[in-house]
Amino acid sequence: MPFVFSPCKDGSPNCKTEDGEFLHSHYNPQKEAKRFLESQVSNWKSNLFFLGGGFLYHPESLLEFPVLPKSVVVWEPEIDLQKFPYLKKKFLN
Repeated sequence: MPFVFSPCKDGSPNCKTEDGEFLHSHYNPQKEAKRFLESQVSNWKSNLFFLGGGFLYHPESLLEFPVLPKSVVVWEPEIDLQKFPYLKKKFLN
């Protein structure tokens, strides 16, 4: 699925599909990720899987939690996302 880079209202990187659906919140993706994780923390077991990492706001938000899973796996099937400069700069340098 092709993605188009589209910065959020707060300037954070984001992208949308050709149908206009945003991958993350178009206003504050970090806040969205933290809220989601807070709603799920009671369900955590020893391992946590992210199926589709996007811009990795959710895995990054984990660092703010006092208790972490033993392991975290992020699987990103969309190769196109790996072409975005934000990801290259942040994780491939």
